[in-house]
Amino acid sequence: MPAPVRIGIIGAGDNTRKKHLPRLQAIDGVSVDVVCNRQEESRRRSEGRIGELLAIDVFANCGAFLDTDRPFSWRDDIELSGLNTMALGIYYEAMARWVGHAATVNANGHRFVTERKDADALKACP
Repeated sequence: MPAPVRIGIIGAGDNTRKKHLPRLQAIDGVSVDVVCNRQEESRRRSEGRIGELLAIDVFANCGAFLDTDRPFSWRDDIELSGLNTMALGIYYEAMARWVGHAATVNANGHRFVTERKDADALKACP
């Protein structure tokens, strides 16, 4: 038997609770695992109809950081900018508004661009 199609719903308004959730849950092979909503009261009204939220994975990048032709800037310097972990806080704050506060938060990073051109050296070139 194939694995169920797992669904997460953003927005737990009246129409979602009365129409979408029951109809999706009635389909064989479909599992509505998570419902999140900006309003805590509305999310609570959906409890008992869904599974428990165990994890949220966020994969994010800033396009400028992935541009291999972009010259080195102060944001790339760990001594000046840190490890750019502020973005984690920004993502967490937005997520917490939808699903509540987390018991733990973890972040893993990967450096995709390992070398950059020196911006000052480029300015000296004709």
